[in-house]
Amino acid sequence: MQQSWVRKKFAPLQAPAPEYHPQSWHQDGALGVRFPLESGRVIPMTELLTCWIPLNPCGRDSPGLEFVRRRQAALVHFTELGDSVLRQRFPPQDFWAPALELGDGLVFLNSILHRTYACPEMRHNRLSVEYRIFPR
Repeated sequence: MQQSWVRKKFAPLQAPAPEYHPQSWHQDGALGVRFPLESGRVIPMTELLTCWIPLNPCGRDSPGLEFVRRRQAALVHFTELGDSVLRQRFPPQDFWAPALELGDGLVFLNSILHRTYACPEMRHNRLSVEYRIFPR
């Protein structure tokens, strides 16, 4: 349960401070992993599934999630997670930012690249619940 939480993401117009920024690209399989400073070494992923549930509509007028719809064989090093780098690495059709309603939910693997999806015109904040499920 210590790796499951309720999370609030602010609409860009409602961010509490200028230095606030949405969650950038990552894989949940990096939870608890210590990366070396340089890429190149294959690092094992933390085994888990994520169940993500929005507590209000999201993806249109409040921040949602954006995914790269391609399973990764290994953790992507943090130096390779810039948005422009990923958009060069994967074709446009691999990126997906679903619009979700209260009651929708997403379950995704530890290897899936994702981030908070927020557009400057979004006006409402988002609440969501994240459950991490770890196999025995």
